[in-house]
Amino acid sequence: MRGPLLLQRILWLALTAATVLVGVAAFVMPPAEAHSFPDALPVAFAAASTLLVAGSFLLPQAAFAAAVRRHATLVTEEHPPSYREGPGRARVVRVDADTFRALSRAWVGPLMISMALSESVEVLGLLLSRFGFAPRMFGAFVAAGAMLTLIRFPTKVELLSRTGRVMRAAVVDLGSG
Repeated sequence: MRGPLLLQRILWLALTAATVLVGVAAFVMPPAEAHSFPDALPVAFAAASTLLVAGSFLLPQAAFAAAVRRHATLVTEEHPPSYREGPGRARVVRVDADTFRALSRAWVGPLMISMALSESVEVLGLLLSRFGFAPRMFGAFVAAGAMLTLIRFPTKVELLSRTGRVMRAAVVDLGSG
């Protein structure tokens, strides 16, 4: 898709390239001279990585929610189109091209937060490799960081889905791009 998500995809590609470089560096560069690091260092890094991974999901969602809620006028209360959907009203967000561009701009910062936190897990793996730990120790960090980065590819479906969850409403795409 060109247009609204182009910036996010360029940033994703740049950070994915950095992820590949960090992964290659971790496995190719020889470790620094032998130092005595505590064996508990990978455990401490694993604990830190757990917090980073949790943050990579929670912080961007909170930041996006704050940005999207500024557009509370997007949500309307409507009668369901058929009697089968039940009585009462349903919350609906109608997304046209202009609204989608605004949502796309609101997603740039949260996406960068999630990518940076994902990349930091891999950097911890790089540090372990430089400290001379075995590939089975640092490889898990490198693989986890790479997977977290790869799954962040920005798509229209993901953006609309996030918008619906944040607004607690059904999203109706009116040809947003």
